[in-house]
Amino acid sequence: MSSWRDRILHHFDEPLLRLYLVSDPDDLLLDEELLTQLQNRGLTLIPYEDPVTFRYRYESFCRERLQNRSSHILLRVKEDSLDHLPYDFLKAGDRVDLRLSSLFPRLSANIVSELDGEQLDRLHIVYEEYTGPSSDSATCDFILRKVFKVPYDTIDNPVDLMKHLFAKHERGIRYPKSLEQFLIGKLRLRPELNRLPVEEIVSSSRAFFDYIQREWFTSLKKWSVEKEQGKEALPPDEQYGFEMQMFRHPEVWPFVEHLFMEGKLSRVRGIDANRLPEWTHVGIHSDPVAEEKQHLNHLLEKLEGGDDLSDHKGWLHRAMQFGRLKHLRLKLLTELDEETNRRIAALEKGLDAAFANWMLHGYRALPNLPHLPRPVMVHHIPHYLDYRRRSKVALMVVDGMSFVQWNQIREALELEFNMEENGVFAWVPTITSVSRQAIFTGEPPLLFPKTLHTTRKEASAWKLFWENHQVSKMRVTFEKGLGLGVYDSTHIQALQKDQTQIAGLVVDTIDRLMHGAIQGQEGIYEEIDLWLKKGYLKALIDDLLARGFDLYLTSDHGNEESCGIGRISEGVLAHSRGERVRIYSDESLRDRAAQAHPSHAWPGFGLPQGSSVLLARSGEAFIHEKEMIVSHGGISLEEVIVPFVHVTRKSE
Repeated sequence: MSSWRDRILHHFDEPLLRLYLVSDPDDLLLDEELLTQLQNRGLTLIPYEDPVTFRYRYESFCRERLQNRSSHILLRVKEDSLDHLPYDFLKAGDRVDLRLSSLFPRLSANIVSELDGEQLDRLHIVYEEYTGPSSDSATCDFILRKVFKVPYDTIDNPVDLMKHLFAKHERGIRYPKSLEQFLIGKLRLRPELNRLPVEEIVSSSRAFFDYIQREWFTSLKKWSVEKEQGKEALPPDEQYGFEMQMFRHPEVWPFVEHLFMEGKLSRVRGIDANRLPEWTHVGIHSDPVAEEKQHLNHLLEKLEGGDDLSDHKGWLHRAMQFGRLKHLRLKLLTELDEETNRRIAALEKGLDAAFANWMLHGYRALPNLPHLPRPVMVHHIPHYLDYRRRSKVALMVVDGMSFVQWNQIREALELEFNMEENGVFAWVPTITSVSRQAIFTGEPPLLFPKTLHTTRKEASAWKLFWENHQVSKMRVTFEKGLGLGVYDSTHIQALQKDQTQIAGLVVDTIDRLMHGAIQGQEGIYEEIDLWLKKGYLKALIDDLLARGFDLYLTSDHGNEESCGIGRISEGVLAHSRGERVRIYSDESLRDRAAQAHPSHAWPGFGLPQGSSVLLARSGEAFIHEKEMIVSHGGISLEEVIVPFVHVTRKSE
């Protein structure tokens, strides 16, 4: 079946031209699958945003390739017109105009422009059914019904709304803003829904789960008290109340039970389960070890079952689940049998093999994806923060933190803070000088070739980014080496300077523990547990929020436990000689090493010229044979996909 992408790809059929100038105001080219197909055809996409940056990219990487006809360039412009491009490009390039209005002319382009590629796929299938006007309202109605399968006019009571929202939020479905507001407006017309915070629970998964959590706690508490007072004989409506009636509904309860098993709802503490029916026990905290083993087995079965891993979204979801699973394994280490540990090890090996294969063809499209509605790669983060910025913003980079460590940290913070979790992709090679520097520059590594092997320019790069986004460098702070010793707020610049609007903070405790680990990830788990109990991180977060900062927490790369396969003895031939990565200035040197040692010759997407990268395979390292370390640099799932978390204070 043809798709909307085929109509775009038709502009770039063989024989390919050397240079295409593309006007793309609707961001049609910023689609993961389409970018991959264009790259497979031999086209290199270059965004034209800042003329100076573009000239640098062109002169450094494109001019020679165009002249010797070894490359085909697609120069993408966000504007409607191409006339502002340099004359030499206008003269040499072939013009292409891409518009949503030409793909779906009968619908409102304003509404359709908010859909992502996957949603456009579904719209393309049903588009011929549309016969209405091109108004915003009619378009919203059609897309909600046909693309998202939401018969909103049938949602007229709390149970129907809960069924819809459980399915929506558990699967991570997000409606474009216009459709969301249209749906909220329609639901507000239903009198039976007036008692619910409709706007909050429709818009935000976090708000919805918090609402269910509160209602579950309130219902259990109320019912428990009434049981003590001997009110079991009351009629059902009076006995249970509205909330418990909703939970007991046969079409709602399976969703609630599943969320407790997933860990998205927390079991309530302080309730005597023996006083309540057995069906409620899944949501009552009683035996921590049994509950966590139940959660681990549930996750393990789910991950072994597999799901769609064809794009970066599937891998993000999988990385978050696997991080939770491995955290529970480390926490329950002495409680697990050999078979469970064997299954987890086999799962990890299979996941890393599949992920490495996907990285070789799917990763290269990610740098060009948009930073909205949320960042995809770490260098997108400051651009996202600038878009979301209303007053003061703090970005805390916990160096070396994988999703495994994040789950351990989250458990220490979740009683006092709300945490909206997402994931982002680190830059490969997953080392600090490459990936952390990408965070603080807001640029891919090919734009900082002179500092690729050092972090000494991070502070100035961070301040320059915000100066270019209309924030005086006097109002921007950057500090690293945080997390050690006893916490003292007077040592934190961001907390001492009242004029600070933007704060960059590097907490490198985990990275230091990692490089000093002699007991593998099990030892790191114990060290982090001790560090968290001392309260440094919690106190820092608490003070940043108290000072009015909008706080985001992320990492530059994760880590993996690896076994040595033997050292590579090459003297000074490699620029960088890490345990899991080596960077050469010459591709032939890299290829020679790749032939002699089991490894991945990384294609070098987004890296400066003269950066030929050799990566150790998952679970292996270029150190003495059989020696065990915890390190980073490669393309395992735990190293590449890291947390990106919005932290807010939990209301009473």
